[in-house]
Amino acid sequence: MAQRDEIIRYANELLEIDRFPEYGTPGLQVVGVDEVTKIACGVSSSQELFEHVLAGRIKVGPRQSYALKDAAQAHRDLEGRKTTGSTILVP
Repeated sequence: MAQRDEIIRYANELLEIDRFPEYGTPGLQVVGVDEVTKIACGVSSSQELFEHVLAGRIKVGPRQSYALKDAAQAHRDLEGRKTTGSTILVP
């Protein structure tokens, strides 16, 4: 177990947050309690996501498809927020 502020200081120094300008808040953001018992980095979080996808627990892929000749309708549906997730045009 470690103190949140100690982890943030260490990570910010390690990542050299002042060297790389970002659009959002740079560095490590930790929300919650002062004592941290588990850290999930982007890599481990991504690995867990891919494991769920491969096991079939999370479905990914296009939610709807349109024939290429219906591209205008697809565009209208996208603009009208009638679609969710990915949309593909099929030749």
